[in-house]
Amino acid sequence: MPARYADWMAQAERDLQVARDNCAQGNFEWSAFQRQQAGEKAVKALRSSRDLGSLYPST
Repeated sequence: MPARYADWMAQAERDLQVARDNCAQGNFEWSAFQRQQAGEKAVKALRSSRDLGSLYPST
């Protein structure tokens, strides 16, 4: 399976931008959730780029 780190990172960046937009509109709870999701996707990008998936399987 090809490494998908660029895909995961791009999605994390999109999620973070949407979170910023929601925060500016006063949707703080939704913004917090989206920021958490962006963080998880960034970690997946890092794991994928370092080929750490086999050491720490996803749950």
